[in-house]
Amino acid sequence: MSLALEFSGVGLRLGGRAVLRGIDWRGESGRLVGLVGPNGAGKSMWLRVAAGVLRPQQGEVRWWGEPLVRVPRPRWPSVIAYCPQRFALHLPLRALDCVALGLPAGRIRTASERERCLAALEKVDAADLAERPVTELSGGQQQRVALARAFAQEATMLLADEPLAALDPRHALETLALLRREAHEAGRLVVVALHELTLAARFCDEVLLLHEGRCLAAGAPLEVLDETRLREVYGLRARRLEVEGETVLLPWAPTQ
Repeated sequence: MSLALEFSGVGLRLGGRAVLRGIDWRGESGRLVGLVGPNGAGKSMWLRVAAGVLRPQQGEVRWWGEPLVRVPRPRWPSVIAYCPQRFALHLPLRALDCVALGLPAGRIRTASERERCLAALEKVDAADLAERPVTELSGGQQQRVALARAFAQEATMLLADEPLAALDPRHALETLALLRREAHEAGRLVVVALHELTLAARFCDEVLLLHEGRCLAAGAPLEVLDETRLREVYGLRARRLEVEGETVLLPWAPTQ
């Protein structure tokens, strides 16, 4: 594994308010990282800064050791794929054509590119949606198409903002398992913003806990998501259960 993404003293202000405060973090290839924290903690802003959508006022972001500001724009699609929180297209494009937006030309030009897009849809259990207009798909189906577009891009890093938000339980489990395989087998750094703490603890190699724009803790999921931090950040209690030889984190009641 090698260092893929680095935040050094990153700070961001929007509308006069600090949304990221002095973030230091180093992310290695071949790992699935869960970005967690309550609403307003700064998860979406963190991802937008990492993807180059927003430029921080303080600090520096590096991709593969190179300052982001020095990476030529034409290289970006091969380095990073970003799947935003809200995927909405108002044109009745086919799902296959939406996935093709992740290709270098933004459209299918060859038979091999068509197979690449179909394979990406197959990965997310959406091959049957290929010919359907995205305007006719449910929110969960659109989310799977958005992930397929990111997979079709074949970038060395993948960032996804709440990719499970609109998914049913089965597809949520399958999607996190898929993202973990992509990290481990393809050697990519995959960072996903999550609210599902039980799934973050189960599937992620590392968890980064944000609170009020700061990085409160980073490390092994069950070490970061301990009862003290869950009470401090979320106002929750937690139990750890053994299920078929696996430790499961269960946030279970608000603190009184």
